[in-house]
Amino acid sequence: YTYVSFESGGQVMTNVLGGQVDAALANPSEAYEQMRAGKVRALGYSAPERVQFNDPVFKDIPTWKDAGVNLSIAQWRGVMGPTGMKKEHVDWLISAFKKVSDSKEWKEQYLDKFQQMNAFISGDDFKKAVDTEYESFVPVFKELGLTKK
Repeated sequence: YTYVSFESGGQVMTNVLGGQVDAALANPSEAYEQMRAGKVRALGYSAPERVQFNDPVFKDIPTWKDAGVNLSIAQWRGVMGPTGMKKEHVDWLISAFKKVSDSKEWKEQYLDKFQQMNAFISGDDFKKAVDTEYESFVPVFKELGLTKK
């Protein structure tokens, strides 16, 4: 296959619908309306376990692992600060983001609305997760010739 990069999920869906590409990796919220209209179908989730959203359009979608591909890729977001931040500032920010992540409003107005999963991790656990993900991609990037020599 040939990988084609786009600047947004909207461009991805436009190119799938227009037949310029045969398949796409998209967030559920980017494909949702087209899935509801029967214009595209989900082949699988890139998640370690099946995702259960409260909408029949997402029913019975397998994970990639269910389909024989032992891989999951997450699109995560993180908040970073400058090196040397005071511990009390770091702790305050982590506490504030955790409160948001645990709130009913976050779940209803973001996660449910945009078919997202909550996976709040912070501090050393976040660093470990980023390092582990990075290390898992190094062999792939090397094989594809995408690393600096």
